[in-house]
Amino acid sequence: MAHVSRTHRRGAAYLVALLAGSIVTVTGLTALSIATSRARGTAMSDDAARARLMADSGLEHALSAIAAQLRAGETRGDLIDEDWPVITFDRGQFTWALTEFDGSPLSGDGLPMRVRVVSRSGQARHAIGAALVPSGVPYDSLDTGMYAGGTMNLTALSSLSSDKVVGSIGAVSALTATITAPVESADSVGGTLYLGTTSSNVAPRRMPSPVLIDDYIKMGQTIAFADLPAITGGRALRNILLSPGNNPFGPTNALGVYVIDLSGSRLLVEDIRIHGTLVLLNPGPNTVIGNNVLIEPAFPWMPSLIVQGNVTFMGTNTGPNEATIGVNLNPPHTPFEGAYNSTTTDAYPGRVGGLIYVSGNATFALPRQNIRGTLLVGGDVNVNASVVVNITYDPKIAHLPPLGFFQDAGGLALDPASIVWQLPD
Repeated sequence: MAHVSRTHRRGAAYLVALLAGSIVTVTGLTALSIATSRARGTAMSDDAARARLMADSGLEHALSAIAAQLRAGETRGDLIDEDWPVITFDRGQFTWALTEFDGSPLSGDGLPMRVRVVSRSGQARHAIGAALVPSGVPYDSLDTGMYAGGTMNLTALSSLSSDKVVGSIGAVSALTATITAPVESADSVGGTLYLGTTSSNVAPRRMPSPVLIDDYIKMGQTIAFADLPAITGGRALRNILLSPGNNPFGPTNALGVYVIDLSGSRLLVEDIRIHGTLVLLNPGPNTVIGNNVLIEPAFPWMPSLIVQGNVTFMGTNTGPNEATIGVNLNPPHTPFEGAYNSTTTDAYPGRVGGLIYVSGNATFALPRQNIRGTLLVGGDVNVNASVVVNITYDPKIAHLPPLGFFQDAGGLALDPASIVWQLPD
C-alpha cells in the first residue's frame, strides 16, 4: 500500500507540474494572442484612418482634375465618359466616378452631377460623395431681396422690409406706404416713408429669361391638374408633403421638381409643406400662394417656386399644422431643419424660402408674406393696402445660383452641404 501511495503522490505531483506548465503555456499564448490582436487592431485602425484620409484627398483630386478638363475645353457632359484612373499610393489607392444626380448616365450638360470617391488601405475602405452643380457668374439681380423687371408699387398703409436692397427696372412708388430697406430703380423712386437709402437712374440689374422654365419642365415630374381636389373656380394643392422622397400624386423626383400646368385655371396652394421646387405653368386669375404654407428648396442650388405667369401671395406667419391636416410633414426621408419623426403633432413657420421666380406680375394681398431668400419678378410687383411683406436675404442663392440664373461659364461648383461619407460598395 505504501508503494501505491508513493506512486499516487508522484502522479499527483506530475499532474500539478503539468497543470502549472499548461497554465504558463496558456498564459503565454494568451499574451501572444492579445499582443497580436492589439497589433492587428492598431494596424486596422491605422488603415481605417488612412483610407478615410485618402477618400478626402481623393475628393480634392477629383475636383482639381475636373476643373483642369473643363479649362482644357471639355464640356460638363463630356466628363461622364472620361476614364478616370486609379490613383495608387504606398499603402492604398482611390478611384472616383461621375454620374448624373439621380444615378443614371448624364443626359444633359446643364444637370447636376454626383462625384463619388472610393478609397482602400489594407482591409479598410471608405467612400465619400458630393454634388457638383453647373456654375457661372450669378446675375446681379440675385444680390437683392426683391427685384422687378417692371415697376414696384406699394399702396396705402402697406409695408415692405428687407435686409437687402429691393428695386426694379421700372419706377418704384410707395404712396403712404413704408419701405424699410435700401431701394433702387433704373427709373425713379417716388413717394414717402422710405426708411433706407433711395437711388434713382441706376443701371438695371440683369434678370433671367423666362425660357429657363423649359429646363425645369424637362427635369421635373408632372402632376396632373385634374388629380387635385376641386374648389370653386379651380383646384387646390393642400394637405400634403411634396419632396424628393414624397409625391402623393405619382412618381417622386430626385431633385424635388414638380410641374403643374393649370391651363388658365385657378390654383390655391395652402396648408402644405413643399421641400423642393414647385413649377406652375399657365396660371389663371386668382392663382394664390395662400395661408399655412412652407415652401423651401430641397437643395440650395435649386429654386423653390417658379411661376410662368401671374400669381398672388396671401401668406400668414403660421405654416402648416400636422394636427390640422392629419399628415406627417417631416418623415425620415424629409426632415425639417434636421429633425424628423413619425407623429402628426408638429407645427411649422409660414414662409417661402430660397429663390422665387415669377415671369409675370406678383401681387401681395392680405394679410402678409414672409420670404427668406430672393424674389425675382419679370413684370410688376404690387403690394396692396395694409399688407406686410418681410424679406430676409439668403446669401447662398448668389453663391450657388440655380440653373438659368447665372451667365454660364461651363464650370462646376461643389455644394459643401452635400458632402457625405458613404458605405463603400
